[in-house]
Amino acid sequence: MKQNSIQYITSDEMDKIIETYEPEGLFIAQEGDGFTAIDNNSGEAYTEYFKTKAEAELWFRNPGIFGVPIYKDGYAVLTVEITD
Repeated sequence: MKQNSIQYITSDEMDKIIETYEPEGLFIAQEGDGFTAIDNNSGEAYTEYFKTKAEAELWFRNPGIFGVPIYKDGYAVLTVEITD
């Protein structure tokens, strides 16, 4: 079942989602000094690592905002780089 709300999970739960691609949904796990966001709405467990929880949450709303390309029909259609 796809989830629109973000679920906060442990590193062990994150590893299981990445390994099994289940359950579907949006997840954030704290790892060391940062956070890993997992978009598993499509069952493909896309992951990105961020310095802050706020950045990880923002990625779910705007996937291309941190230089992560957004794909459509196999082509990157949007990439935005943010620099300091």
